[in-house]
Amino acid sequence: QAIKSKLETVNINPVISWEPTKYLTVGGGVSWQHVKAELTNRVNYAAAFAQGVGSAVAGGAVPPAAATPLIGAAAGLESDVKINGNDSGWGWNVGVLWQANEQTRIGAAYRSKIKYDVSGSINISNPALGPLPPTLAPAGAAIASGVNAALASGDVTLALEMPDTSNVSIFHQLNNKWDLMADLQYTGWSSIQELRVVRSTGVSLPPTPENFRDTWRVSVGANYRYNDAWTLRGGLAYDQSPVRDAQRTPRLPDNDRTWVAIGAQYKYSPTIALDFAWAYIFIRDPSMNQNAGSTAANGLISGSYKSNVNIVGLQLTYTVK
Repeated sequence: QAIKSKLETVNINPVISWEPTKYLTVGGGVSWQHVKAELTNRVNYAAAFAQGVGSAVAGGAVPPAAATPLIGAAAGLESDVKINGNDSGWGWNVGVLWQANEQTRIGAAYRSKIKYDVSGSINISNPALGPLPPTLAPAGAAIASGVNAALASGDVTLALEMPDTSNVSIFHQLNNKWDLMADLQYTGWSSIQELRVVRSTGVSLPPTPENFRDTWRVSVGANYRYNDAWTLRGGLAYDQSPVRDAQRTPRLPDNDRTWVAIGAQYKYSPTIALDFAWAYIFIRDPSMNQNAGSTAANGLISGSYKSNVNIVGLQLTYTVK
C-alpha cells in the first residue's frame, strides 16, 4: 500500500491574444510542462514468500511438513519500495472573452491533456527471513532468492495522461462598490484509470486501480471596494473529487471539497498593489476498505481519514505604465 506520494511540476505557458473588436478577445498558448514524481509504498513480502513456498511444495522441492515453519519465518515481513521518475510533455490552451456590456464579461477556456512517459528507477529493500532450523535454512534461502529476484531494483516507466479542463466564467459589476463573479469548470479525470509501473524488461508491477471520474467545480465570489485603496474579497466553491468511494486508495485518499475564501487588496499607489488571501478547504472525511487489486502484494486496508487544508497567499504587483 502507498505511503508517500510527491509530485512536482514546472509549467511554462507563453500566450498570445488578439482583439478583433472592442467587445471580443481571443487567445491561445502552448504549454511545456515538466513533472517529477516520487512514490513510496510497502509490499507484502510475507505473502510473496508464502506463494514461493507453495510453488516449492507443489514442485516437490520442499516437503509439505516444512511449509508451516518456512512461512512462519517470513510472517509479517514487508519490502520497502521507492519509485523516482521524471518526464516533460506539451499541451495547448485557448480562450475567449466577450465584453457583453460595460458591466459584464463572459469568458470560456480550454486546456488540453498532457501525456507523459515518466522514466526512472525502482529501489526495493527486501527484509531478511527469521530464524529457521538448519535443515530448512537452504530451502528458505533458495525461496527467498527467487522472491528477491522478482522484487528487485531496476529501471521503470509509467505512462500518465493528465486531464483536460474546460471552464466558463462570468464577471458582473453590480455598481461602483460591488462586483459579482461565477465560474464552472469541468475536468476530464477519467483519463486516469490506473497507475501501472512497468520494468525495463516489460514486466508490469501490480497496478494501483484509480478509476477516476470526470468532475465539476462551481464557484461564486464577490469584490467590495471599501475605498480607493482597499478592496475586500470573498468566495465559495464546491469541488468534486475524481476519487470514487469504492476505489479510494492510500495513494490519494481524497473526497469532495468545499472552499471558503476571503481576501483583500491594498493599492499603495497607482502602480503598486498588495494582495492577501486565505482559504479553508472542508473535506468530507473519506473512508476506505479495499485491497488495491492484489491482496497478496498489498494486503488489506480499512479505515478513515480526517482532512482539512489552510491556504495563505500574499502577492505584490507592480504595474509598468
